[in-house]
Amino acid sequence: MFKRVFYLLLLSCILMTGCGNPAKADIPDEITKPFESQLNIKYGDIAATAYFMRQDPANCTLVFDSPDSLKEMAFVFDKESVTVAYKEMQVTIDPKSTLGGATIRLVLAAINQAAEGEGVLATYEDNVLTVTGESESGQFILTLDAEKGNILTLSIPAEKLEVEFFNFKILE
Repeated sequence: MFKRVFYLLLLSCILMTGCGNPAKADIPDEITKPFESQLNIKYGDIAATAYFMRQDPANCTLVFDSPDSLKEMAFVFDKESVTVAYKEMQVTIDPKSTLGGATIRLVLAAINQAAEGEGVLATYEDNVLTVTGESESGQFILTLDAEKGNILTLSIPAEKLEVEFFNFKILE
């Protein structure tokens, strides 16, 4: 009996060391800075590539390179709305009503949650920082280069969204 209680207590201690929130210092400061990156996006059965620039936690721009049906279409997000621009035309719409708007909303929510460092769990392995947490769309998994702070990938399984960041650059 004593042995079982001891093992349960030991197991509880081991499990609790892997839980909880990281100190804000565990999340690289680079995630809070303005940045730009190219993206490979898989959203459900749609595959796309785009340029992404985050000016601050509430403002960003997404410009599609592919597929051809979205090429050169720009989505400018300002927290309350999305302006969709294509050549000389532009319209302001609800952020949830288009692929670009939905993608921006999901990406920003996950990045902002990770940057706040509240309600997330950070783990390190092979120079990769993995930040997991919950946003309005469910669980997200964000990976960063632990040394440089560059965002590498974002996954939101409930939304079937996978984003790969490359040519990541901090804007000063």
